[in-house]
Amino acid sequence: MPRISAIPHEIVTLSAAFLFIFMGAGAQQQFLAPFFSEGTNWSPVARGFIPAAVYLSMTLSRVPAVWIVSKIGERPAMLLGGAAYVAFPLVVYFVPWYGMLVLGAMAWGIGAALMWVTSSIRVIDSVSAFHYGKTSGFFVGATHTGILFGYIILSRVADAASLRTVFLVASGISLVGWIIMMTLPTKHTERAIPDIATVISVKKLPNWRIVATLLGLAALGYGLMLVPLGEALVSTLGVSALALAAIYPVGRLIVSLTGGWLSDSVGRRAIIVTGFFLGGTGLAITAYHFGAGWAMALGIFSVGLLGGVAPAMGLAFVGDAADSRSRLIVHASLFMFNDLGVATAILFGQYLRGFFGGFEPMFGVFSAILLACGVWAMISFKPTTLNGVRT
Repeated sequence: MPRISAIPHEIVTLSAAFLFIFMGAGAQQQFLAPFFSEGTNWSPVARGFIPAAVYLSMTLSRVPAVWIVSKIGERPAMLLGGAAYVAFPLVVYFVPWYGMLVLGAMAWGIGAALMWVTSSIRVIDSVSAFHYGKTSGFFVGATHTGILFGYIILSRVADAASLRTVFLVASGISLVGWIIMMTLPTKHTERAIPDIATVISVKKLPNWRIVATLLGLAALGYGLMLVPLGEALVSTLGVSALALAAIYPVGRLIVSLTGGWLSDSVGRRAIIVTGFFLGGTGLAITAYHFGAGWAMALGIFSVGLLGGVAPAMGLAFVGDAADSRSRLIVHASLFMFNDLGVATAILFGQYLRGFFGGFEPMFGVFSAILLACGVWAMISFKPTTLNGVRT
């Protein structure tokens, strides 16, 4: 695990900004579906479509975001994206109308695409090829730490005040992170401007198709966690059980801080295959013992482990495979599949819940999908060496 002293100061600052941004707006996503369930008569799919709209918008915005960054600059794009994180919880608090919520979610998705693509590439640009996994793990780990404390803080707010108050508090916490982000220096790095030829050439990188597909499949666990699993907690154990969601970022944090280091040593393939098997096994136990607090916690922890593997491995792959000029477009074309996976899991999970009339079969289906993904990844991901790093 990397020492903080070994991490560039700029990345420590950026990680601190993300810690607070995700302590607020990142963590409040877990409270959206219970809030809508409590105060509206919207169907499960309709409730799920609001957070899903964030990730569908991100999917469509990833590549255009690179063009926007090329026009306005990386730092302004990052700050604009961070502002979207501050703003969306205020939309939920002040104007919780369905149409406005969907529009707000889509705007947030565009902002998230801007913030993630610029910040992630800044992380990769700051270190040598042999430390992409370590440094990206530290950065993503800070994000998960923020979500962890956010779940705890916002759960207490929900208990002490109301679910609606959660969103006002979340916006204020994210504002602290945005202010920290403002202290980052402006950097000028020549980047490739996205065009059809550039996007097509990216797909020729070794293992690109496999990594893109695995990112999308691994993100199924996060989408499941955001809405279906959250609603399962509330329906079986009560609103206070949302505090159990804090176990998810614990799993992500553990893997982000150790998985990046291990991936630099043993290769990306071994880590992501293990993540799929752990996630699928945990959900199988949750389905079999549904309703038991320990089984719910185990399922949350297992998909957290899987969720921690994918982003750090994806960032490391971008660093391995692309030079500084092409990293923005490689990152955008890769992580759009991560966003699509989250949205798909939210909507598919809510559909399965309604189709089966309960949560247990839904968890069983997702368990089978993740285990099958582990087998497929083990067969399909061919280890290669890029820039002297084993993938």
